[in-house]
This record gives sequence, structure tokens and C-alpha cells, in this order.
Amino acid sequence: MMNEESSRDRVLILEGGVSWAKEFVPAFNRAGFDVVRAPGTPETLLELDVFNPDIVILDEDAAYSMGACHQYVSTGVPVILVGEDTSEEIWKRAVDEGDAETYFRKPVSCKILIAQVRAILRRYKRRQRVDN
Repeated sequence: MMNEESSRDRVLILEGGVSWAKEFVPAFNRAGFDVVRAPGTPETLLELDVFNPDIVILDEDAAYSMGACHQYVSTGVPVILVGEDTSEEIWKRAVDEGDAETYFRKPVSCKILIAQVRAILRRYKRRQRVDN
């Protein structure tokens, strides 16, 4: 689901209960991305399908309570999961079981997150070229 209408990749940031990503929007914009930040609710997911994101950054609080992570992964959109859990179980559930590309523990460095987004999108674009 890579964006073909614009050269800017689209990043969707879905937050759980506490707002943690507001400073990421201007940083991602400066880095050349189009960004939408929204609460991770089922209603928001339905409305934001029109945004057609290239990648989703998802708060783990929102992810498993509504199945959003799996929903995006099943459509081919890569997901980065962000949360506060330090257990190995979250890694197993998020990464080993294929629900997310990676998991970051809060607080997340904006520079590292942007670099990770670029790396994941490069891999996905390369895979799409090979598949086509």
C-alpha cells in the first residue's frame, strides 16, 4: 500500500490513552513525511482508512484492545508498536507472531523512530518492486 500519488510517505500515529507523540508530527514533517496523529479508537480507524498510510505507529494500549495492529498488518501496511511493557511476552506477541515490524519502549527517541520508519519503508518498497 505504498503511496503513489505523492513522493512523501504517509505515517499514521495512533495513540492509546495518554498523548505521547505530539512532538513527532513536526519532526516527521521536517523529515519529509505526511503525518496524521489520532486517538486509537475503532471510530478513528474507520475514518482514517482514507488516509491510506504507508506505515502505522501504534500505541500498544490501542493495538490489542481493538485489533488494530492485526488489521493493518493483514492489509500489508507495516506497523511499529510503541508501549511501556518491558516483558519478553510483548516481543513475542508483537514481533515473533508477525503483528509488528518492531516494538519500541516509551519514551521513544524521535530520531531513532524516524530512522526505523525509513528502514522499514525501504524494505517494503524493495519487496513490492520484486513482487511486481
